[in-house]
Amino acid sequence: MRAAIPAIALALATGLLTPAFSGVAQAKDEIVAAAKGTHHRHHQVRRYHRSFEAEPRGQIACTPLGCGRIPPSCHPTTAYYPDGTPTGYDAVACR
Repeated sequence: MRAAIPAIALALATGLLTPAFSGVAQAKDEIVAAAKGTHHRHHQVRRYHRSFEAEPRGQIACTPLGCGRIPPSCHPTTAYYPDGTPTGYDAVACR
């Protein structure tokens, strides 16, 4: 048994056993090529897309904290400094 191990290692190193393994690789390649030739049906995945009509209605106000939607009962107005000059931001006025 010990004499067979070096003989197998020598045969692998010299390439004598590679034709046996290449037949296995060739058969595997043929199976893969045959599988690629088959046609599989792809089903469409239907996803819900929000349309522009589905977005919440309302106005947007830009304050020093950032811009965002304001409640329906409120409206944006111009914000002023205490001396009366406009700040460039909106103020939200609610009823």
